[in-house]
Amino acid sequence: MEDAKYKILLIEDDTLDRIAFERFLQEEKLPYDYTAARSVAEAREILKSRQFDIIVSDYFLGDGTALEILNTVKHTPVILITGAANEQVAIDAWRAGTYDYLPKDLDRNYLKAVPATIEKAVRRRKVEDALDRKQKNLEAIFSAAPVGMLLADENMIVARANDTIMRMLHREHSHLVNQPICRALGCVNSTGNDNGC
Repeated sequence: MEDAKYKILLIEDDTLDRIAFERFLQEEKLPYDYTAARSVAEAREILKSRQFDIIVSDYFLGDGTALEILNTVKHTPVILITGAANEQVAIDAWRAGTYDYLPKDLDRNYLKAVPATIEKAVRRRKVEDALDRKQKNLEAIFSAAPVGMLLADENMIVARANDTIMRMLHREHSHLVNQPICRALGCVNSTGNDNGC
């Protein structure tokens, strides 16, 4: 595991589970700076003023479910831990955007999986952030390029067009995007046959 000290928000309404989590972190000497919340409302209040690298949350909380927190923290990975390990909860969790799902067991062996799960979620978030930055850079380059550029999909339908190509062809965005490339470029043979360009 990396030596990074991750800031973790633990949302757990069960006192024994909170104590077990804290004891596990101490015994394993894990590099986490963690804050505990006992409810959805308390977690929301904490999240108003603080940011975390990751959130570890029980599914069922006294005043709601962990899924209600996901709307508040779009860019923070959430790991769901629950004693109600059933298929529907897992499906709902994935659809809502949780990064991972750990079923609780009576002996609290699930805690052993927490460090690897946290590390995996943090790495995934870093990769997503890097991809997002690259995508934004590519879009900026595409839009600002001094040459006309069209992006076509595998069916040769124009997916994107930059401003330069619109000026060069004297065409509006709607006359280029979602059009076969021949028609978008105004090829003479495109009227009778889209492949005749």
